Amino acid sequence: MKKHKENVVTITEWSKDVFPDLTYEMQIKKLEEELREVSRAENTDRWLEELADVYIVSAILWGRFERKIGRMSLSWLEDFPEYQKIRESADSKMIINRKRDWHINQNGVYHH
Repeated sequence: MKKHKENVVTITEWSKDVFPDLTYEMQIKKLEEELREVSRAENTDRWLEELADVYIVSAILWGRFERKIGRMSLSWLEDFPEYQKIRESADSKMIINRKRDWHINQNGVYHH
């Protein structure tokens, strides 16, 4: 099995640095947003990218807030046959995320 650069710990630490005021409620809103984007993905590549975002958001829910919804979402992703591709996409997405400027919108959801 391939070793991935990003995991719950690395993503959680990044989130603490970038979003010091992040709350559980804000992160749940972000998860809802990302799941909607998964449902609208128009092709397999886009679907994998959106599931990578779900992985990242879920990692924060589990690692930072210790909420079962985060662990459940991660387990759900692990059941996909494409799980390794999702993780590879999460690694790639985090390279980009680490370079972005982020802000929190009026709905309490962070965006780049």
